[in-house]
Amino acid sequence: MSAKAARSFGKAAAAPKSGGGAPGRTLLFITICFIASAVVRVGDVGGALAQNAGVDPLAMPERTALPSVPAPSARTETRRGSEEPVGNADPASCAAPNDSLLSAIRERVAALDAREQRLADREGKLSVAETQVRAEIERLVEAEKALAATLALADGAAERDVAHLVGVYETMKPKDAAKLFTEMEPTFAAGFLARMRAESAAGVFAAMEPNAAYAVTVIMAGRHVGEGVAPGLSSLGGPVGKAP
Repeated sequence: MSAKAARSFGKAAAAPKSGGGAPGRTLLFITICFIASAVVRVGDVGGALAQNAGVDPLAMPERTALPSVPAPSARTETRRGSEEPVGNADPASCAAPNDSLLSAIRERVAALDAREQRLADREGKLSVAETQVRAEIERLVEAEKALAATLALADGAAERDVAHLVGVYETMKPKDAAKLFTEMEPTFAAGFLARMRAESAAGVFAAMEPNAAYAVTVIMAGRHVGEGVAPGLSSLGGPVGKAP
């Protein structure tokens, strides 16, 4: 407590109390004195600390002042002067499109479209040709089947005719049959004799002329060993003595 506060407190204590003074005023006065003393002491302590740090206590409020902030309008003008907004770009500053490049692209697209159309047309023609080829193949297959059936019928008829003739020659007398085989081409005679029964063929050979019998024997022997097959005897071939 400072000397001034002590003197004030002493005077207040030494003052004569009036008979009608309320005790609450005295307590209030004492409280105020204590608060004033505390404020003074805090100020003295702050000044001492400032002197120890080498700082003028009177200059501290000025040094702790907040820095000045420039006006928003100035900042806005500065930024506008240094930076150009993107949204306000001049359209004329943009580079104009290259007309030659666009023309080349259009020509390329047109060429690709034309090529695609040609490929589509070619594919359509190939599809039509493939359909025609398949139809032709089917027609040829049917014709081949019909021809095979016709040949089978012809072969069957020829086989029946040959078998019938073989039976007729077998029923003839050997001398009569020998005369026919002597006048017949040796290849055909060999074919018929090969289909006749062995006993019938032996009688015919015995009645034939020696030269004709020899020629027929050579042809039959060569056919038996797979050599010298005469043309036109494929339908008359067979081992000697085979029954019709």
